[in-house]
Amino acid sequence: MNTSKVHLTDGDEPLVKYTGVYTVAYNASSAFSVYRDDAHYSEYGANWTVFQRRFDGSVDFNRNWSAYDNGFGDVEGEHWLGLAKLYHILSTERHELLIELEPFDGDIVYAKYDDFGIKNADERYEIKIIGKYSGTAGDSLQYHLRRKFATVDKEGAHRKCAKEFSGGGWFAYCFHMHLNGFYRQRDSMKQCGISWLSFKDSYSFKASKMMVRPYSYRTKLRLLLRFSKGIAPKRLSTQNKASDGRSKTSSKQLFASNHRAASAKNKK
Repeated sequence: MNTSKVHLTDGDEPLVKYTGVYTVAYNASSAFSVYRDDAHYSEYGANWTVFQRRFDGSVDFNRNWSAYDNGFGDVEGEHWLGLAKLYHILSTERHELLIELEPFDGDIVYAKYDDFGIKNADERYEIKIIGKYSGTAGDSLQYHLRRKFATVDKEGAHRKCAKEFSGGGWFAYCFHMHLNGFYRQRDSMKQCGISWLSFKDSYSFKASKMMVRPYSYRTKLRLLLRFSKGIAPKRLSTQNKASDGRSKTSSKQLFASNHRAASAKNKK
């Protein structure tokens, strides 16, 4: 097991070296564990913080509001990180969203959005921002813009979608994407379950993963690429404030430490 301590500068989250579990804190009184993924299937680089992961149906996602708010499962396995934690992460600065989907009968597909944001608990974590789409799965998320999160015990205003389709989600009438639905095995995959309708209707995926990453990492990754090619970097502005008013958290408010786990290739 690799163990490292990460030091932040000017409020930036570090470009972590390994896939695995990290302890992060976004204020002095709150710390929690997250799984950082290198997302190699989409070739968008590392440092993605996973907030939803499913691959074998071992964790029941048909939970109440409290469970979805606080999180459930094991961050090293199937889990939902928690809406409150996701809100804290997204509130620090602009983030991009990456969703990976693995079919039972094909290659992994993905959907990437260059901005993603949600409102607070009083607004039931309504999706307030969905950025520009790119990917191979199709865009099933845009339909859910301005939709509030709903669970079996706190349904939306239109239909009892969480009860009808199992699991919490940002429902409308009811969904174009629902990745927290009933987990289906291969013999029943041609039914709604882990659903992304722009890819395939009446189909349930084998695995799903939802991840976010600060948009500013794009600049960091470009600089790393330039350095690797021996190209001198251009001078960068020290200001980094998103157009919607979100600003970066100071180094006193944001830190990450104690890398607890690494990918299998790094355990040798």
